[in-house]
Amino acid sequence: MTFFDNLSIRSKIVTALSVVILVMVGASVITHIESSQIRQTTKWTDHTDEVVEASNHLLSAMVDQETGLRGFLLSGDNAFLAPYRAGAAEFDRWIAKARQLTTDDAAQQARFGEIQKLSETWHRESADRAIALMAKPETREAARQIEISGTGKAAMDGLRAKVAEVLSHEKTLSIPRLKAQETAFDITEKVVYGSVILNILIALGIGVLLTRTIARPITRVTAKLATLAAPVETGRRDEIGRMEGCALAVENAFGDISRVVAAVSVGDLSQSVEKDYGGLSQDVAKGLAEMTANLNATAAVADAIASGDLTVDAKPLSEKDTLGISLENMVIKLREVVAQLAAAAENMSSGSQELSASAEQ
Repeated sequence: MTFFDNLSIRSKIVTALSVVILVMVGASVITHIESSQIRQTTKWTDHTDEVVEASNHLLSAMVDQETGLRGFLLSGDNAFLAPYRAGAAEFDRWIAKARQLTTDDAAQQARFGEIQKLSETWHRESADRAIALMAKPETREAARQIEISGTGKAAMDGLRAKVAEVLSHEKTLSIPRLKAQETAFDITEKVVYGSVILNILIALGIGVLLTRTIARPITRVTAKLATLAAPVETGRRDEIGRMEGCALAVENAFGDISRVVAAVSVGDLSQSVEKDYGGLSQDVAKGLAEMTANLNATAAVADAIASGDLTVDAKPLSEKDTLGISLENMVIKLREVVAQLAAAAENMSSGSQELSASAEQ
């Protein structure tokens, strides 16, 4: 994870979101492709249903014509020709519909062409002849004999067989279409569930990764900053708010300490850090206060020496206190000088007294 650890927080977040987006986009693309497949197969399935519907209707129309013709031949009543004529109109409508639906299928076009020819054959050889003969009483029996002899039966049986072929062909076409549709539905379902599960796993992984590479380091840094200075209130309760509070506290503490250091650097020992910042900042402030106090004490010793008081005790704070050691040595030297001067003065005084006594003699 060294590579990810070295990325900026912005890059980490962008990378994590990019992974989620890529998964979502990938799932959406696959879903779109499979949805298109479903729409296509549904369209062809509906097309098959329409062809089957047209085929069944045109066969039903032929049966209506056959039934109407038989009723008319048996009764001689023209009223029975009504279903015959209606069936003929329905047959024309549905055969035209069927041909329109199968313009892309040459085999089906040929079958519907044969169906129409068989219908025409039935009309020409059976129906039309029988109806014409029924117009005269003396030929009605001949008309009935046409039906009894089964003249139109071959055409009707052939028509039914061709319709059966049409339906069988459509069923054959529908099998792979339905299978493709089921496959598309299955893939879509798996992609949807898979993407949900994958996104959940990715989200958990990203959560763990961001916690390890962002949240925990921020917490550690915040804790470290808190050792420098007590955090101030920022209005936020999260890690960023605490980090910001610590950073502001450190900034304020070092600003105050810098002010005192700057003053001391130019000899102003009157400045001090008044506020308790806590942590290491407060330790620095205490050390700075002790340093200022020591410098004030050293200045007081220097003032006393300057006033001629060599009785002051100039003790260094430690063996590394260069200024204290130098001041102590100076006091010692000054004491020696003063002692020497006093002795010289006393000697001079004695010599003067001896000279005076010799002069008086």
